[in-house]
Amino acid sequence: MSGYICVNGTILDQDKMAEYAGKAGKVIADHGGAIVNRSPAEVLVGQSPHKMLVVIEFPDKQAARGFFDSAEYQALVPIREQALDAIFVLGGD
Repeated sequence: MSGYICVNGTILDQDKMAEYAGKAGKVIADHGGAIVNRSPAEVLVGQSPHKMLVVIEFPDKQAARGFFDSAEYQALVPIREQALDAIFVLGGD
């Protein structure tokens, strides 16, 4: 079964976001993942300050975790923190 990382965020810096997205996209692909949705977020219940939703699909939950924990992705965290304020959620079986 597929694994998913869902990102609910707000872009802080467009230039840093472009840099982060380009570099993270390669690492996602290297771990068998693909972005399956990138769209404005609509809150149905509760509150969230974030306006963007990204859903990344991986072959399974272990692959999703492997991506997130990888040295390659962790090296991008300083860029990510400048690029966006976000919540990352892991799901799947």
